[in-house]
Amino acid sequence: MVSEEKYIVSLRKHIFSAPSPAFSLLVFLGVIGLFSYLLHQNIHDVLLLFIAPYLITIALDYYSIRALRIYFPLNRVSALNLFTFMVAFVQFWILNYLFGFYMGFYLAFSSVIYPRFIIYRTFLSEKKCYSLLVSAYYSIVLIVITLLFLPYSVKSFLAATVVYLIIGYLMIRTSTAPFRREFREDPLFFVSAFINYMARLSKEDLEKLNRFFYGIYEYRKVPISAIVFKNQSGIKAVFLAPYIHPGPFGEVGGSDISTKLEKILNMDNLMVFHTTTTHDNNVATDEDVRKIADTVRRLLDGECEYTEMSDIVRFEVGGHGVMAQRFGQYAFIALLPTRAEFDDVELNTGIMLMHALRDKFRDVMAIDAHNNFNENSLPLTLTQRDAHKIRDALRTLKNKYRIKMGYGAVKFEGHSIGPGGIRAAVFECGTKKCGYVLIDGNNIKEGLTEKIKKAVAELADVEVFSTDNHVVNVTMMDLNPVGTEDNWDKIIESAKAAVQNAIENMEEVCVYMKTEWVELRMAASGQLAKMTDITKESMKVAKIAVPLLSAGGFIISFLIFYLGL
Repeated sequence: MVSEEKYIVSLRKHIFSAPSPAFSLLVFLGVIGLFSYLLHQNIHDVLLLFIAPYLITIALDYYSIRALRIYFPLNRVSALNLFTFMVAFVQFWILNYLFGFYMGFYLAFSSVIYPRFIIYRTFLSEKKCYSLLVSAYYSIVLIVITLLFLPYSVKSFLAATVVYLIIGYLMIRTSTAPFRREFREDPLFFVSAFINYMARLSKEDLEKLNRFFYGIYEYRKVPISAIVFKNQSGIKAVFLAPYIHPGPFGEVGGSDISTKLEKILNMDNLMVFHTTTTHDNNVATDEDVRKIADTVRRLLDGECEYTEMSDIVRFEVGGHGVMAQRFGQYAFIALLPTRAEFDDVELNTGIMLMHALRDKFRDVMAIDAHNNFNENSLPLTLTQRDAHKIRDALRTLKNKYRIKMGYGAVKFEGHSIGPGGIRAAVFECGTKKCGYVLIDGNNIKEGLTEKIKKAVAELADVEVFSTDNHVVNVTMMDLNPVGTEDNWDKIIESAKAAVQNAIENMEEVCVYMKTEWVELRMAASGQLAKMTDITKESMKVAKIAVPLLSAGGFIISFLIFYLGL
């Protein structure tokens, strides 16, 4: 799964910021100046055929798109026109010597509608008729100039323009057909919303992306679990495990789920762990998040049942680390990517563990530590045999101590840690202290987890987790695990501060746990892999279709001009 996730995220590497309009204009005028000097053309032709159409088209594009209330800023408009001009100009440079000035010019510039239609069809996907009109502006301007000022037949230019328009349409239909067949959604809508969201992080584009995922997702039931620790005045802290994946990126879908839940519930003492989930368990919209919040609100409405807990125990099953602690008749279990590394854990593995341990515990919370980033790691799937080994290893796990707990939280200003910062829960296990550090981020750079554990020497046993919050992905070109762009010493000091805060407010608490299954709109099993395969297939098709269709368009256009049709 991680390979598919990285492939989707890597699409961002093909997104670049358009240069400023002033830069595009200077490049354009520089090309025109060089062209005029080298070909010795008079200023009349340069103004009529190059400068005037270019500037008029930019104005038409910009003000039309503004009137349509579509986000396509001036720097994109100018960059698109510069690109289409340069492509046509290179063709003209060659064709001018072969067929003369006018035929070379019109044969070359009849193709400008081709890339313009592809781009505007993408960004105006909700206004298809207008996308056709805006795409044709450059061609319309040239047709008007030809009719008014130049002694050249406009019929051939018009016919060639229509050919290139058809070629552009075929290109789009061919490359997007596999996605449409599989998901019955327009991938161009996703592309435009994705690029716009990366550019401005607006609520409008966020809603469009959520709407897209809502269209391709399906309803599935998943568990939401909460281990609630209470003191005399109320809730001390909550271990929360929503069995959804906090992705795919930014604030889309379930990303930043911990912050969203805290805002809805008006709480600041949640530890939202990364459960046994993959990108196949991303939810679609904020409506799903609100459903989760409503469920959590019900889970928090309970009374204490137990006051004792066990030590933390660790062991291996099939080369994978397992960490567990008992609170009354509840089990808190984490899968650790230690000797055998993995990235994410399949949902069915967590559910299987919950069922396998029900004969020993009243309820089970199964989470993925997600704390040792390796770009080559794959999701973990345990077998029924593995689950039975874990069950057997926990048979001797006994409650030994009164539950004495502290909770601490520290905000962190950085690039690879989300708004939840760093949180810690510390327990007094007899004469020693043990606990958990939870960092709001998408995995943790290899080596950093061990450094944090060594730094909090006051804890005899400690584990470090990440929430897998994909909100941090927005600012980076990769998955941006904790520690990628931030100073490790600063992260370690913040983790120590969170632990110290927790130690300072330790007190006796009681505990209860609840789990509720809720129906959410989320990705189907294997859907991300399927989307990735289809995207790759579409790109392969495009690599073949672009040169073939472009060559076909040129040949047909040449015949139109040559035969004077």
